[in-house]
Amino acid sequence: MISDDFSIHYTDKRVYHSSGTTVYDVNDLYSWLMDIFDELDQMDDPVPMSAQTPTEYTMINEWFIDDESVKYLKNGAIKTSGYNGKIQVLELLESGYTNCVAGDIGKQVKDDTVEIGVLLAYNNLTRKWWVRSASTIADASAMTITDGTGAGTADGASVTGEDLFANVYTLGTIESLPYPQVYIFQGGESIVEWSELTNWDRGHIDVLIKVKEAGVEIDGAIITVFARQSGDLYDNFEIDLSAGGRNAVPLSSADDLNENTGDYYLLYDAEVTAFTTLGQIITGGTSGATAELVAATDWGPTGVLTLRGVKGTFQDNETITGSTEGSATVNGTVGDTYLAYDVETGAFTVGNVVTSTSGAKRILRGLQDDGTSGRMVLQVDITQTGSNRDPYYKVFQDNEAITDTGTGSATADGVSITVVSGFSDITISFVNGTATKGSTTGTFIEGERVTWPTGQSGILLKDTGSVITLGNCTDTVLNTKTITGDISGATCACSQDLQSAHSMDKAFEQQSVYPYDVIVEAGEIYAAGRTLAQVYEYFKFITQEDSAFEMYTVVSAVVTILDGEEYIIAYTGYTPAKSAPLGTFAGGKYFGAQGVWIGGMASGQSYQYADSNGTIRQPYASITVKVTSVVSGDRVAVFRTSTGVIDKAMYSSHATENTSTKTTFEVQEALAVDTPSVGIIRIIDMGTLVEQRHSYASWTGKIFSGLSPALQQDYDGDDKCYIPFIDAEAATTYVEKVVLYAADRAVLVRVRKKGILPFETPGTVGTAGLIVAAIRTADGIVTI
Repeated sequence: MISDDFSIHYTDKRVYHSSGTTVYDVNDLYSWLMDIFDELDQMDDPVPMSAQTPTEYTMINEWFIDDESVKYLKNGAIKTSGYNGKIQVLELLESGYTNCVAGDIGKQVKDDTVEIGVLLAYNNLTRKWWVRSASTIADASAMTITDGTGAGTADGASVTGEDLFANVYTLGTIESLPYPQVYIFQGGESIVEWSELTNWDRGHIDVLIKVKEAGVEIDGAIITVFARQSGDLYDNFEIDLSAGGRNAVPLSSADDLNENTGDYYLLYDAEVTAFTTLGQIITGGTSGATAELVAATDWGPTGVLTLRGVKGTFQDNETITGSTEGSATVNGTVGDTYLAYDVETGAFTVGNVVTSTSGAKRILRGLQDDGTSGRMVLQVDITQTGSNRDPYYKVFQDNEAITDTGTGSATADGVSITVVSGFSDITISFVNGTATKGSTTGTFIEGERVTWPTGQSGILLKDTGSVITLGNCTDTVLNTKTITGDISGATCACSQDLQSAHSMDKAFEQQSVYPYDVIVEAGEIYAAGRTLAQVYEYFKFITQEDSAFEMYTVVSAVVTILDGEEYIIAYTGYTPAKSAPLGTFAGGKYFGAQGVWIGGMASGQSYQYADSNGTIRQPYASITVKVTSVVSGDRVAVFRTSTGVIDKAMYSSHATENTSTKTTFEVQEALAVDTPSVGIIRIIDMGTLVEQRHSYASWTGKIFSGLSPALQQDYDGDDKCYIPFIDAEAATTYVEKVVLYAADRAVLVRVRKKGILPFETPGTVGTAGLIVAAIRTADGIVTI
């Protein structure tokens, strides 16, 4: 009964929660009070509460209810009428603050030694007091409690006014294995959920949220409600609660079929009962840490768990239990990499760095030592910078020697496996702005961390020679500061402070540039580029509930850091991707959220981006032209043809730009996108019909660069050139070239070498490319 859990203090005019964990409808509180105050003994007391509708209520006649008591209510909203000018709300300085205790409630508060009224409530975390007083408390007042404990100094003058607790409840279909822990952001801060109570435990919620205090709305009475359980498709909803009342928040979440790896490993021993039900919640008996169970490998009394959605910190040697079944003792702490070993010749020590002969490194977090063999959980050292980070993203190889910084020595028994929290080689940078600079000593690596005095850092996104673009800046004062690259060691001196910008231009190969806000380097600068499936899981990891990953967004030209769990869009006004804030993944393809660009990923990925303007951008499709069944030394060519013969007039020379000794060659026409990025150009002097063959290192627009050898003569506008898809000597059993698809191309394939009959066949390079197996028939007549 509510009378067992709520109490009334008639003198102080307080209604408060006094015991129990039951959550009641606001109507239960109202009905109970109306029952109490219709008794003859209470006829001299003013009524504490009135009802406007079955779900809207008002605390009246100066009766007070504290924030903590409201947590035990649902299914209704409460506003106040009578606080203004009667109840003061005071914040106190952190310095010199002494926590209040429960016994302080109801005692007189002293303002500079003068008693001004009783203490109605307190919050030691925010150092806030509620005092029944008609007088404003001045800034810097010395605050104490008569015969009490709490004390401090006023941090500003007290305020007075009415409060409003709006009722928020969620509805819709949400994933149930496990249910998400719904959370709420208000004014840039996460409201600490009271998850021990039934109205805000996992699943749908029904809670009262304070949106007005002392007459002032908190962040315009706007809140954002999130459902972001790792392993699910996410959702969020923003709502304005300024009208109070009961408010429905629609949420939808479901199992994310592309997020199955797990975030962390955790070893255990002293098993009492096995962990068998996946999706259950694991809880630390001492730490209170929780996580979803993704996988469990049981070796008897010991084992390893794969976890995701970890909240809190599991402690070594604490008991962990599953919400369905399972009980054991933690062995170490969480890590991101699992490795088995054998042939142990020296004992490993938790906390040491383990290194392999191939150069892989990790910190040892958990160890199951079975004598000559064992298992370990390791973790990337994210404090390492520059090239020192590289070894922490390498894979430990089977049968290689591993040692630690102590006496540990053994042989790896299988390759190491790393889960999502270890994908921190993926660099996520928010464009923050540009700065002019002097010349650069060395060459910056795009995507590397850079530093400048004193202790500041950012990510170098572009260096044009005179201007650098930076992201994730911890400071914007750059003028005269020297920027240093962590990996490259390159340096430059800035000549102005950071000029705010939230986007920069990026382009797919042979396409125009378009703006993007978030620039992602997918690991290539440290070890090897990750797949977009891995990038997607890392995106989900850093934006899940409880993620404090720093997102350096730009809001009104100011770098504004958001926690990952709060992040929704890259820039104001963009269209959100609610289910996965940095982009979705389906059918093996990544679909970028607005303003997100990814580079440095593994080859062979499928993707499309949305630029800062919301326009979908896709790379041209890559195709492979390949000739197989050849041997080293064979000369192989794939020529474009016109009406069945080699097209030697694909392009016309520029009339004046192509002169002797130059290492560039310019044509009159725009080059086709399927021109090989590196290859051979054959140039014909149409007057003499002399043909020269040059390699080139790159091309853009109408110009080939890096010619070798340099031009041997001058060329005019009548001269021609052509570019084979393949024009090379085989070094192995095949020759191939990857190009962008532009259109179907008729080609002639030739393979020649003295000793075999010349091989020749027509073909078509289409959307699937072209693969031709050469037929090498011995020439029985030629003299070798």
